[in-house]
Amino acid sequence: MTPEHYICRGCKNVFDDNGLCGVDGCSKYGEPLEMCDCPNGWHKGAFEESGWEPIEEH
Repeated sequence: MTPEHYICRGCKNVFDDNGLCGVDGCSKYGEPLEMCDCPNGWHKGAFEESGWEPIEEH
């Protein structure tokens, strides 16, 4: 996981660059992404309510 990345709470995607969510069908389509600098892939609990878990990096 890169030190600084961006997340969308609508579609639960992680992006390397800041901008707007462009994922078709996302409830937050066209809304700004949130900056995240978590080192462990948990995104400071941002996705916990959905049961989302990070994919382990190898």
